[in-house]
Amino acid sequence: MVILGVSAKTLTHYQQLQTSDLTVTTAIINQNAHAHQASNLPWFWSIDIPTDMESITWMSECILILTLHTVYWTHWLQAKAVQDHWLEEEELLTAEFQWTINFFNHQAIQWQTHQAQSAELGASCYAARQIAVYERLSEHAQLKQQSMNLKNIPTSMDTATSNT
Repeated sequence: MVILGVSAKTLTHYQQLQTSDLTVTTAIINQNAHAHQASNLPWFWSIDIPTDMESITWMSECILILTLHTVYWTHWLQAKAVQDHWLEEEELLTAEFQWTINFFNHQAIQWQTHQAQSAELGASCYAARQIAVYERLSEHAQLKQQSMNLKNIPTSMDTATSNT
C-alpha cells in the first residue's frame, strides 16, 4: 500500500499482513478448549467497514451483517475441516494399528501350521523362530497402540466370539 501511495490515515487503519494472520484455529469451534481466551480472528476480519463508508443505509448495514456472518462461517468451516481431518487421521491410524497386529497374529498362526506339518527338525526350529518373531512384533505393536491411547477396533475374532 505504501508503494501505491495511499494516505497516512489509510496506512494507520490497515496493518501489515503477517503469516500468523493466515492460520486457522479450531478454538472458535471448540468452546471448552483451554488457554484460548485470547484467541481472536485476525485483524482484517474485524475492520470497521461502516466508518470507511461515506454514508450508511439500512441496505449496506444488512450487507455488512451478511458479510461478517459469511466471514465467521467461512472461518468456522475451515476450522471444522481441520478438526475433521485430524479425527479421520486418528481413525485411520487406529485401524492401521489393528490391521498390523492382525497381520502379525496371522503370520504366527501360519508358521504354527508349518511347524505342525514339518517332519524335519530344522524346518520345525525355523518355524518356531518365525512364530516367536511375529508374536513379539504383535506384542510390540499392541504396547505401542496402548501407549498412544488409541481406540481399540474389534477384530474379526472379537466379533465372532461376542454374543451380540
